This record gives sequence, C-alpha cells and structure tokens, in this order.
Amino acid sequence: MNECTKSSFEFIKAESLYFLMKIYLEVEKNNEKAYQFSSQLISLYPENILFGFYHLLILKNLKREIEFYNFEYKVYFYLNNNHQLKKKSETTLKAINSIC
Repeated sequence: MNECTKSSFEFIKAESLYFLMKIYLEVEKNNEKAYQFSSQLISLYPENILFGFYHLLILKNLKREIEFYNFEYKVYFYLNNNHQLKKKSETTLKAINSIC
C-alpha cells in the first residue's frame, strides 16, 4: 500500500494515504506514523473536514498543543465557510470539541 501513496492517480493516492493513516492510528497505535500520512492528506486536501478531524486527533495524541490549536482554527474556518456542511457542522463541531 505504501507504493500506492506515490501514485499519479489522485484517488489511489488519497485512499492509500487515508487507510495507512487509519491503520497506524487505530490498529498499530503508532501516532507518529499516522501523523506522517495525515500531514500528507491535509497538505493535498486542506479543506477536507474528515482528514482534518483525524489530523486533530493525532495531534492531540502526540500532545502537540500549539500545532493542534493552530490547525483546529483552520478546521473551524472550513466548517463555517462550507455551505454544504452548514446543517451538519454543529454535530461535527461537537465531535471536534469532544477530542479537545
């Protein structure tokens, strides 16, 4: 799957990064490795709320408080400015606050 993260096909690259992040976060319990993949995801897709949520969770697990709060601001910004998510943003904000 690591090879797929270098794919020129955007979908394959994103999916492989996402699943590797999830595997290292939830199965391997390796937050440092999960951070490597979540950082790539948010770099490629900065407005993706799901990737942002996982990145915040990983930052919290790593106790990177300053980076956490700086990135949390970005996630709130994208949530509040995404018209498609307006109805669900309250639920998402509660989820984010639960990890804070």
